[in-house]
Amino acid sequence: MSMTEDEMRDFLIRAFNPRSTRDDQIEVGASNLSDPCNRCRAHAIAGNPRSAGFMDAAWGGRRVGTSIHQHIEGNLKRAAATADAEGDDLARLGADFPGLEPERHVTLGELAPGRIVNSTTDLYIPSRRVVEDTKSTDLRKMAFMVDAISMLRGEGPVFGRGHRFTDLYLEHEGKTTPGLFRKIIDGVSEREYADEIEHAKYKLTRYSNQLHLYAKSITDEGLPVDDLFIGLIARDSAMTVDSRDSARYHDDSAPRGIRAIRFAYVPDYAAGLWKSAQAMAKDLESGKTAPIDYPSHPLCGICDDERKREAKLDSAPPAPVELIAADPWAA
Repeated sequence: MSMTEDEMRDFLIRAFNPRSTRDDQIEVGASNLSDPCNRCRAHAIAGNPRSAGFMDAAWGGRRVGTSIHQHIEGNLKRAAATADAEGDDLARLGADFPGLEPERHVTLGELAPGRIVNSTTDLYIPSRRVVEDTKSTDLRKMAFMVDAISMLRGEGPVFGRGHRFTDLYLEHEGKTTPGLFRKIIDGVSEREYADEIEHAKYKLTRYSNQLHLYAKSITDEGLPVDDLFIGLIARDSAMTVDSRDSARYHDDSAPRGIRAIRFAYVPDYAAGLWKSAQAMAKDLESGKTAPIDYPSHPLCGICDDERKREAKLDSAPPAPVELIAADPWAA
């Protein structure tokens, strides 16, 4: 018996997007303790599953991102195992960065009495005193993150109004004086650009927090860490300029599909993140507070989705009132 096209499509989806026991796990770790949203962080510590409908529905990017992680992890494990300055590309990579540890397991510490929190960072390179975590994204979000981190460093945007997602152009429209018009497909308004930059800063803060918690755990073991890196990989990039043979390989303004953003490791900041998590866990476990008591962050997508769903319920039309057939004034 053969298969229909729809049956084959369903087969591929089941193979590509199976639900695993890991999907049901809600144990707290560095990824959710790093959340700038206090309410979401409290829900994570309390063990409450929390997600946004729009995020659950758009599963494709997550699966591609997981595949990217698995591919890099496999290559780095091979690089570490075969390190040889005279070997192939991966063997030479291992030789250039001796002792590299992909998928480095760490212990964050005791969040509450008897509750030890473990986590995993994508990479630790002891010879360079570096911790790295890889995030998959798309070119549009990457462009805003590049501008945002440059603004945070006081350097000004790298792309600014010039990259193709925020481009402006002049059009005469039959008049003698040129007018400023916005591209319909890729362009965004000034307000949208500003909003995207703020969301990018929010995301970068979370990434920095996450890396700081990883680094604290590693330094607690007596190992050195100086710098933290987020590796950004765009799922929708052809990565033409990311070829090491490309003439634009070192051109920062080129449309790179792979970028690295560096943060300096600040031990006191990392210690503050962990102490804040411990204090929150203590209050939650004692019953002094509940997750709903903590303020949500105005840029949190999950809280925003929750507010929208609640508003939709509040605005629903009232249930119809059943008419009373009998005359209430009858004797």
